[in-house]
Amino acid sequence: MHRLKIVHVISDTNIGGAGRCLLNFLECFDRGALDIHVLVPHGAMLAPEIERLGVPVTQAAGMSDQSMNVSAISSLTRHFRNLRPDIVHTHAALSARIAARLAGTKVVYTRHSAFDQPAYMKTFPRKQLNRLVNSIFSDRIVSVSPAATANLTDTGTNPDRITLIYNGVKRPPRLVPVERDELRARLGFAPTDFVAAIIARLSSEKGHDCLLDAAKLPACAGIKFAVAGSGETERHIRRRISEEGIDNAVMLGFVKDVWQLENIMDVQINASIGAEATSLSLLEGMALGIPAVVSDSGGNPYVVESGVSGLVVKAGNGDALAHAVRRLKDDAQLYKALSDGALSAYERRFTAERMTEKITNVYRKLVST
Repeated sequence: MHRLKIVHVISDTNIGGAGRCLLNFLECFDRGALDIHVLVPHGAMLAPEIERLGVPVTQAAGMSDQSMNVSAISSLTRHFRNLRPDIVHTHAALSARIAARLAGTKVVYTRHSAFDQPAYMKTFPRKQLNRLVNSIFSDRIVSVSPAATANLTDTGTNPDRITLIYNGVKRPPRLVPVERDELRARLGFAPTDFVAAIIARLSSEKGHDCLLDAAKLPACAGIKFAVAGSGETERHIRRRISEEGIDNAVMLGFVKDVWQLENIMDVQINASIGAEATSLSLLEGMALGIPAVVSDSGGNPYVVESGVSGLVVKAGNGDALAHAVRRLKDDAQLYKALSDGALSAYERRFTAERMTEKITNVYRKLVST
């Protein structure tokens, strides 16, 4: 079988969800079937991580944290003509999609996000323009969630062009009990504490205010809430914790080795009120058998089946969130059932290997047409 040459392009300078998805793919792809090269912006944090996996990476000019940069199109076109790939696979990066077309290359585009679209994007002429752009500059669109698919179709994209492939993750290392207790102690938690953790960028759409509303309710007495992440709302969150005396909420800041926190938490919380497609930390928690309490926002209900692999509550409802976490603390039988369900769901739907196989099949089908 012909070894397909694929060039991935990502414009992120930091390592966000799209970058982590790409790294998971690069850890799993069949090197006998695919020849992968990656283009990233100058100074991208992804570059050394990609090199560590033995995958060639080029740092390209003019696309740092920008999906569309007209000045980058010509240089990207030259890169593609030199590399001569069968397919260019972009993660956003409209500039790269345009350049790939100019180089005469087939294009795959992954839509990683899901968020409420403004009304003008769903009506003439923006809806028709968006349909035209996605028709011209992508042969196949990978959507990571039905919520992301709805974003695309609501704004005009032809549904026949979209393939749904859920994000997949590698199973995190699992700590033995003594390691877990030692790590808990370093983070300020006792072995017997019931810890509910939220692992997310500190921004308004991630729902940290709802979490704090829940934490201070009587239903959450005796429950510790770990807040991991950094971002623009950090000062606001710290102020609320201090001024409202929410002493069962602990700010951990940016956590580099997220898998360690995932090992010491009893419940994972995703309280997003927007811009959530398929959370990777949520999937990693499921891979460890950690039940989740999630909002019904975006892609969350497509990942967590309420009463089977976790509990789903109304977005922005602190009372509902508090009582869901309390149920998991008080009902050992329910907790065990949801833990087993989370692990089963991960193994059936959300492994990195499954995601990689499905993406590879998209490539094979595309080059055969």
